[in-house]
Parts: sequence; structure tokens; C-alpha cells
Amino acid sequence: MQVNVLKAEFFSVLGYGKLRITYNWLYSALNCDPNDNSTFAWNILSAGGAYIAYPDIAYNGMQLYASVRDDWDYYVQVQAPGSADWITHAARDEMLGFKILDDLSIVQFSGFNNQLIGVNSSPDYGEIRTAGVDTGTHSGYRVRSVYPSPVKGSFWFMKVISSQNFNFNADAAVSLAAMPPATIADKIQATLQQNGVAISTAELGPLISQIT
Repeated sequence: MQVNVLKAEFFSVLGYGKLRITYNWLYSALNCDPNDNSTFAWNILSAGGAYIAYPDIAYNGMQLYASVRDDWDYYVQVQAPGSADWITHAARDEMLGFKILDDLSIVQFSGFNNQLIGVNSSPDYGEIRTAGVDTGTHSGYRVRSVYPSPVKGSFWFMKVISSQNFNFNADAAVSLAAMPPATIADKIQATLQQNGVAISTAELGPLISQIT
């Protein structure tokens, strides 16, 4: 059986940082933290016409799946709300859409509800509770599957780490390292414009700093 898998990091084009999980915070929500540039790699696996996403590094020995929660305002997380059960199997809520929009690796995700997944415009703040004990606090921009059409927050820059049997132009992505920042910004603006969204050079400044 052929396995189609892509390992990558994903950055919000709004400069909010990498898409990551903060475990034991708001049901282990997917979020972006502009103050955390540590590596957080995802595996995107093709699954019968849809895709599933899971962190490259397991948490406490568990392979956990990004889950769009229609029982929690369509936030994306790896724990079920209320019970806090870990999402260790992929079913309807874990089936995602995934689309590469250009050769610069701008991508979009969508949930099982056919809504685009985008980052909130303001951060959430809350406690990190591990085994019922407060172990710290965190502030991050959570993501939700609620956008019927593209918005700035629904676009992600994909930094590919490896690709196996995946329909992806690796040569074009590698060439990014040789591009001047202004050229990268122009290309991102063009891709978003083709999808009906305008974004300014100033808005792209934080992202350009993160990926170059």
C-alpha cells in the first residue's frame, strides 16, 4: 500500500507564528504563538480523498489527531471538550481538506464541515492543567473551521521538511531560500489576490522575518 505523507511546519501568513499544539490548554488546542519559534512539525497523511494531520512527535506515547469540534464552536484541538479524552483515532471530525495553492507553498485547510480553517484575530489566554494541576499559563491564537470563503487568517505558509509520494513541487519550494524578501512578499500577495484576499506588505513583514 502506497503511503502519501508530507512533513512540514505551517506559519500563519499574518505573522502569528507556527501552527502548534499547546497540550493541556483549552483541550490541547491548535494555536499560534508569535513568541515561540521552536520547531513544531506536522505529518499530513492522505486518507481516501481527505487528509489527517498529526504532530510528528507523539505526546506521552500517543499519536494525536487534529480534530474539528462541532461540540466546541468548531475549534481545532486534540482533546474532546468536557471529557478531555485524547483524540487517538481518526474519524469524521479528523478528516481535513488540504490544498496547496502555489509553488511557494501557500496552503489552506478545511474541516469536515467544508469550512476553511483559520486563525482567530485575537489571542486566548488560559491555564495549562496537567493531571488536574495548574502548571502554567499560555496565550495563543486558536484556529477554527468556520470560514465559508477565504480570509487572511485562512492562509498558511508551508515549510516542507520531507515528502513521500506527495504531489508537491519540492524544487520550487527549495528556491525560496534564494529569493529576496520583497519577492517572497510579492508572490504571497499574488496568491492571496488570486483567491480574493488582499494583504499588505506591512502585514506580511512578521511572516517574512519568520521564514527567511
